[in-house]
Amino acid sequence: MPATFGGCPVGLALGYTSSALPQLRDSPLHVTDQQGSLVGSMVPLGALLAAPLAGSAMQALGRRSALVLVSLPAVLGWLLVTYAGSLTVLLLGRLLTGAAVGWTTVVVPTYLAEVTTARLRGPAGAVFELQLNVGVLLSYVVGKYADWRLLATLCGAVSALWLLLVTLSCQSPLWLAQRGRLAEARATLRWLRGELADVESELAALGTGRATGKAALSELRRPEHRRPLALALFVVILQKACGNNVITFYATDIFVEAGGSMDSSTAAIYCGLTKVLTTALGVAAVHSRGRKPLLVASSVITGASLVVLGIFFRLKDTGQDVSAIEWLPLTSIVVFLLGFGIGFGPITYLYMGEILPPDVKNLASSIAIFFNWGTCFLTTLTFEPLEDAISPAGTFWMYACLCLIGAVILQLTLVETRGKTLEQIQQHFDTGKDVEPSDASSQDSRGSGGDLKG
Repeated sequence: MPATFGGCPVGLALGYTSSALPQLRDSPLHVTDQQGSLVGSMVPLGALLAAPLAGSAMQALGRRSALVLVSLPAVLGWLLVTYAGSLTVLLLGRLLTGAAVGWTTVVVPTYLAEVTTARLRGPAGAVFELQLNVGVLLSYVVGKYADWRLLATLCGAVSALWLLLVTLSCQSPLWLAQRGRLAEARATLRWLRGELADVESELAALGTGRATGKAALSELRRPEHRRPLALALFVVILQKACGNNVITFYATDIFVEAGGSMDSSTAAIYCGLTKVLTTALGVAAVHSRGRKPLLVASSVITGASLVVLGIFFRLKDTGQDVSAIEWLPLTSIVVFLLGFGIGFGPITYLYMGEILPPDVKNLASSIAIFFNWGTCFLTTLTFEPLEDAISPAGTFWMYACLCLIGAVILQLTLVETRGKTLEQIQQHFDTGKDVEPSDASSQDSRGSGGDLKG
């Protein structure tokens, strides 16, 4: 599915600073540690600024056109980074790539939820996260051997490829049906599901579903809208508050601080490889396990690993001999990434796309992603100041507390969505009663292997 490839340029943007910042400090730009925090935080800042615009663009232009549009600031941003002759130009380039990141994380989950069947919706969302982690790994590997300008050139080339692939995608059949373009919606469904699939019943459901029109903020106060929005907000905020992006952005710096015999860039590559492998496992897990148990397990594992990482830095900072356990930081981060990869990574945006009601989805998803990247901006910007103020150990323990408290709240509040159609999920929030998932045969009748063409 071409749409899932959008995760790769997102991952490149997120992983870029881990390799580039050490080089930028020694470059003619002479980036200081404080300025380095700004370079890292420009991506989440651009993402949170662009997120509110993405919902309106999806509504007015359609999902596919919004995906095409998102590639333009990405390519322009990487060109500015590549040829940056000053810190200001570098920051502007990072801001534009961040805008593309935020826009992508609004549009792609919505698009995937609307073009896939209930059976394949989970794996499709997980593949997007897998592509994201491939992008992170690629930035670590290339950044070890190439300078920061060449790495930016590669990132721009991948964004241009993303633009080309998106043109091969189809429009959302739901968006077409809700605008009365039923013939186009029928043709799109046949292309997605296969010529032998029964698309008429699905088309009828799309045509009678609640329209994704322009919603007012007052609509979000309705009980059937308030609860799914609150759940989506909590999940997307916790995903960033757990510290994952801090580790992604500053992996090399963290390993430099930890010391040890392994080269910090090599350790970062091992982490990137772990992200890819664990998310590949997550693709299978999200199909066979429920969203709720995986998110709870993810929160517990990430929290526990950060506790251990904090203990290592506490021992090191108090003058203890840590040479016998110099393997502990890498091991702790690998376990952290394992926990993140089975839950928060593949499920967060998927879950948001599943539970937000269609009649307020454009507005609600923009709000959720705004808070998602707003949290990322704050954690990225404050990481180095927090290390100075409360020590590295205190910083990681703070993230650990958020994860472990979050696990309890997730267990008490989340609604399971695995195997349910979007209509069944909304019926649950409308009535307050649980709805049994569709049986496998009813789900499979809607699609075949062609379901992943979009």
